[in-house]
Amino acid sequence: MNDEPDYNLLYETAESQAGYFTAAQARTHGFSWERLSDNVKRGRFLRIVRGVYRLAHFPVQPMKIYCGLVKDRSSLGDFS
Repeated sequence: MNDEPDYNLLYETAESQAGYFTAAQARTHGFSWERLSDNVKRGRFLRIVRGVYRLAHFPVQPMKIYCGLVKDRSSLGDFS
């Protein structure tokens, strides 16, 4: 894991998923559980369900991608 989180790479990942990303995806870009939680508290990320987050200021998209992430989240890795 990186020492510093890479917000740009997380944005690129989330951008391809209508602003949504998983805790496992965030972790691959250097986000510790503490850093992820801090971003939620500061309003940068929204916690949708356990292990699924959304960039707070990303334009709203149809629910199709969100539903796919929730359905497949067990195959995406470790969740917080």
